[in-house]
Amino acid sequence: MTDNRPPAVLAVGGLFLALLASPVPVLAQSLTLDGLLPVLKRVEAPGTPDPADVDLLNRELGAAGAAYRAMIDAGPAPGQPRHSCPPPKGQVTLTSRELIPLIETLPEEARRIPVQDGLFRLMAIRYPC
Repeated sequence: MTDNRPPAVLAVGGLFLALLASPVPVLAQSLTLDGLLPVLKRVEAPGTPDPADVDLLNRELGAAGAAYRAMIDAGPAPGQPRHSCPPPKGQVTLTSRELIPLIETLPEEARRIPVQDGLFRLMAIRYPC
């Protein structure tokens, strides 16, 4: 079956890969994983995504991805275990389609955390050491 969605929607599927490899300024985050989930689902739905949703994903996941990559690059504090062990920079393959079920595996109360904190948790699940 061919995916007939516009390139903008298909590009969001690879959004995470690009965001974790790109430096993005860290912004104040007000969105929770609970709030992010419907945005991800709308962008993945058939049809043309709302540019505001794509913008929101770029900002939120970009900031969270940059903070995660900075934490990984800095390494653990002395005597502390590594948080997670993702592939080398530029080789992360987590897409929005993969992110949706990861978020859904968390209990509802665990989704009420900021996107950055949630991303850190999800990356520890996705890339354990």
